[in-house]
Amino acid sequence: MLFSDDFEAGFDRETWEIVGGSPFVVGGRLTSNDGMMIVVDVGWPNYVVSFDAGSLVCRPLAADQEEWVQLIVRYANRDNYLSLTTGCNRRWLINGVVELQHASFPLPPQREGLWHIEAAIQGGQFTAEDAETLFLDDVGNATKVGIRADVGVTIDNFTVIAQ
Repeated sequence: MLFSDDFEAGFDRETWEIVGGSPFVVGGRLTSNDGMMIVVDVGWPNYVVSFDAGSLVCRPLAADQEEWVQLIVRYANRDNYLSLTTGCNRRWLINGVVELQHASFPLPPQREGLWHIEAAIQGGQFTAEDAETLFLDDVGNATKVGIRADVGVTIDNFTVIAQ
């Protein structure tokens, strides 16, 4: 285990780097009233990173009513990161906006009111459940991972395991 945080003891500002927003913990789950982007350096290039997300809302006919969460799998800085975004569907994004593949893939099954979001990173190969594997030649060697989430989304059981 490279890193784990279940947020039961609150939000550790010494461990996490806040890139944006004001994260806080309620009932053992991380959330924010103004959206959030947080990262942590795991110091290892190949890993499986996962967390449980709650309060995601998908109303496909009302784009402004979608709540989303991004699993940041490689983070260099706010303008240079790769993420797996989950909202009404899931897709790989660079810097939170540029879609890497035109195909989207379904949400994972919901368990006990939460979605388990997970991705495996091995060099330039990125894999997520029920998704096409993404291959990138130039991904850099950033070892920070994290979360970017919309207002009200809850996060629990953030885990990073070495591969």
